[in-house]
Amino acid sequence: MFRAEDGAYYYNRSDGILVKVIGGKTTEETRLDFITGQLIHSHGFLHRFLALFALFAITDDYLSSPDSYPRSMKAVVPSMDFYHISHQWHFMFFDRTRSFVWRPNSNLCDTAWLVGDVLASITETLEIDFWRKRVESRRPDSAWIESDCPYQSDWVVDSSIRLGPEEEVFLTFEGKRFRWFNGTVEKDAVVSMGVRNLRDHSEEEARLNRLLSALVWDQKMPVRKLWGSGGPRRPHPTVFGPRQAGGMGVDAAHIQYSLAAPRTTTQWFALALHKEAVNSRSRFYSFLCFWKIIDLAYPKLKARREWMNDVAAKKTMEKERVSEILKNTTDLERHLREERRNAIEHVFKQNTINPDDPKHEAKVSHDLRVIESFARIAMSEMLGDQWMPRV
Repeated sequence: MFRAEDGAYYYNRSDGILVKVIGGKTTEETRLDFITGQLIHSHGFLHRFLALFALFAITDDYLSSPDSYPRSMKAVVPSMDFYHISHQWHFMFFDRTRSFVWRPNSNLCDTAWLVGDVLASITETLEIDFWRKRVESRRPDSAWIESDCPYQSDWVVDSSIRLGPEEEVFLTFEGKRFRWFNGTVEKDAVVSMGVRNLRDHSEEEARLNRLLSALVWDQKMPVRKLWGSGGPRRPHPTVFGPRQAGGMGVDAAHIQYSLAAPRTTTQWFALALHKEAVNSRSRFYSFLCFWKIIDLAYPKLKARREWMNDVAAKKTMEKERVSEILKNTTDLERHLREERRNAIEHVFKQNTINPDDPKHEAKVSHDLRVIESFARIAMSEMLGDQWMPRV
């Protein structure tokens, strides 16, 4: 088998016929592929040798110039239980570490540089510069800035999906362009889209929702909008969603006391529903779980209606939204049941909630805070005030 000037592979059969081979490689290319793999992958024996060499180089460099090593940079070497020696630099950021690319001034201290240097010296195999052909065939693409949409909407997206190897990628959906910035271990992904009117961009947002729905279906992985912002067209998004490693500090003694409280089967079921509602990435599913908690405490329609209108409405912290609802109705229970719960469950076709419609999403989001507050009040009553969360 040999490679011709056109970049394709051929071999001559015994009868003299020239055959084009798809997916084949020459012996020399196979050998170089093996060496390249052993150099690039961290488990490769050539990579591991260079990693060991880099550690010796770091020791030598540190002895000669210790002041060039910042205290915040620490080289971490894994345990020998992993059967190979390598190191990673960690940036000590206050009381935690951040992933960061750093190396000493000497190139010999950097395993990646050593790998690249060896690869460049042994694999000078380019006969056809496909990169140059790609650059020459590319035309300037200014469609993002010169779009018919004078404004831009940016959304922070919670998802582990990464589209392509680059930092960003352009997607075309329903004739419009979307700009997807891949997330990292330290920040969430961002999606940007053009909008015609900042005061009313429900049409564009609905298109984004359909795009995310198609993406979830195709990849079978969750994708959730967190929050967004709008403004004039610009080359970079203004939103940013950090993925923080911190959390909320809780007194362990308080938790132990709460865990020791006896619960009935019904109380445990209510706690399970509350957990699902809080953990859910769907506002619609959360609404149904919170409603089920209230339904569990007040299964009778009359008692539930009286409790919502006379008790929960007075105790809740969402009085502003409750007042807005009461401008159009005198029955909170009926509004939350028929306009929200039943619509989410698709009980009535003419009043169905569409999760991809941003107007429907906003309606549910506004009343989700109310139903959550009511559910927490019902929970505190069911648990005998043993568990008193913010309502």
